[in-house]
Amino acid sequence: MGEWLPEPIGEAFSEIEKSIENKDVLSLVYLKLMEVLSPNERAVFLLKEGFHLSYSEIASLIDTNEVNCRKLFSRAKKKVTMEKAPQFKVKENRRVIEEFIQAFELGEMEKVLQYVGPDVTLYSDGGGVVKAAIRPILARDRVLLFLQGIYAKRPETIEFEIEMVNGQPSIVSRVDGRVLQVISFHFSSHQIQGIYIMLNPAKLKHID
Repeated sequence: MGEWLPEPIGEAFSEIEKSIENKDVLSLVYLKLMEVLSPNERAVFLLKEGFHLSYSEIASLIDTNEVNCRKLFSRAKKKVTMEKAPQFKVKENRRVIEEFIQAFELGEMEKVLQYVGPDVTLYSDGGGVVKAAIRPILARDRVLLFLQGIYAKRPETIEFEIEMVNGQPSIVSRVDGRVLQVISFHFSSHQIQGIYIMLNPAKLKHID
């Protein structure tokens, strides 16, 4: 029901990333972008970008030839680029997230607007278990109204922390020590262009 988002990985990510050369391809944003790829395009893209396997090695894994692998990778790369591939600058992104949270909590909406792109899109995944937006929310005004609504209804004991999730800074919300949600971001041109809210309890088990 509703939007599907990739499963966020917290501390466990350090174990996974040991075998992956390009850590960015496992970010929540990249995994979401890969929805536009066919299964074979996705496989070739991950094996080439993430593990730097040769085309001959990948061809043997997906039962095709090198020429086709090169074409699949080229198409995949083009599609991901067209979908606005994210910019991963951990320190800078963390600073923007911190300032965004502070401005939002203080109600300084003019300042908030500086950090959010006009065409921002918000996705939320409740898995049919937790209440979430069924469809993506488009445009800055609607996204900010949605976030204000969530913030106004927050539990009194909620705590917000910026933590590394899938290798990128994200907001992790906890209530009495239990993870309530994870909010990840897509940055482009120093602004937030995408917001991804994971609420599905079944997908939050790898955060603590």
